[in-house]
Amino acid sequence: MAYSLPLLVGLIAYVYAGKCGLGMTFDSLQYLQAAQDLAAGQAPRMADGSPFRDYPWLYPLVLAALGNTRLSLVIWLQGFLYLLNLGLWGYWAHRLLANYYLSLAFVWLLVLSTPFLLIHSFLWSEALFVTLLWGNFYYLYRSPAHWQSRHVVFFLAACMLLMAQRHAGIWWSIGAGVWVWHQGKLKHWTYQAVLGLFVFGLLGYGWWIQYRISGSYQHRPGWDFVEAIGQSSFILSAHLGSWWLPLAWPEWLRASLVLVWLTSLIAWAWQTAPRSYQLLFITHAIYVLGLVLIKPYALYFSDLERFAAVLVPGLYLCTLGLLATACGHHTKTLRRGYTAISILLLSVIMLYSVVRTTKNVVFWHRLRCQSVAVLRTAPIFASNASPATGLLRPIAYNIKPRYKPQKSISLKQIIDCRPVT
Repeated sequence: MAYSLPLLVGLIAYVYAGKCGLGMTFDSLQYLQAAQDLAAGQAPRMADGSPFRDYPWLYPLVLAALGNTRLSLVIWLQGFLYLLNLGLWGYWAHRLLANYYLSLAFVWLLVLSTPFLLIHSFLWSEALFVTLLWGNFYYLYRSPAHWQSRHVVFFLAACMLLMAQRHAGIWWSIGAGVWVWHQGKLKHWTYQAVLGLFVFGLLGYGWWIQYRISGSYQHRPGWDFVEAIGQSSFILSAHLGSWWLPLAWPEWLRASLVLVWLTSLIAWAWQTAPRSYQLLFITHAIYVLGLVLIKPYALYFSDLERFAAVLVPGLYLCTLGLLATACGHHTKTLRRGYTAISILLLSVIMLYSVVRTTKNVVFWHRLRCQSVAVLRTAPIFASNASPATGLLRPIAYNIKPRYKPQKSISLKQIIDCRPVT
């Protein structure tokens, strides 16, 4: 019964934010255009008519399967995935933490997390990716100590499915492969060779994908590249700090606190963490490392809010696992002290998350409903608009509107509830 309340709160927030339709960005238009082409039996294209090469195909295939009413049905799909992800990750937290109050706190943290709600209330591929990620992790967690050929085949197929949903699946798959090797699950040299070729092949494939998408910035040699990596790491740390610290706080302060937090997780994962938490930590660490190394010159806030959102369940679960270990200290005085500190930290984080997520939900609702009103009064879009969702059909995106907004709204403003000035 206690778990039903956070799910109900999350459902209300999702419905209110998406009353006038899901959020739409440039990537959303590409998915819709590709889905429309696939449904018509044609080769998928980008919204500008160019070949569909910069995105994986799985999410457009899912949208194409929804038929001509996909703009209405995708709202139900994203909402179903939101509740499903809350339930699946909450179930895993219950299994790993083995503590009723901490597992309940984990579900509340997910419900109150702005990034986690963001990727489900926009027409993006992250929602399904988080579901597939849970399935991959759960399989590895429940897999036997010594693998046979069928386990290797299933693992490779699961990794392929992740990469078919998002290019980020490359780095999660590399991290999972490293964990499998670290756990010694492959005893036969043939399986070890297959895993090694798979991991090294993914390294080259991931580098090529990012080079093709982002350009030739990787060729900048020397200290310029090192400086870019340091700057990207700082930006990422400051952004992770925005999960529980106001953006008005200095970036160096948020980055410093995140550094302390991550250092504590590293020390815990290296020494006392169970293998299930080590799986989460290794895969998350390699994903972040790949993000910083591959995109040192192209790591911006608008990208980070989406890229880092898939880290929310794993990092929160590892953090609560660290708190559970600290609260289970054998010394009674330290155990009480760690428990009091944990309760204080969780209370402050949840309070801030309530304020931030509430502001964002209200802002998303107003922004989307205002967009619907504008679309209904724009003659050029009248025949291509969907009144049920307030979203444009893909065919409308190749038409230049006759009106031009005086001010554009960036994704950063959408996320932070910053007014347009």
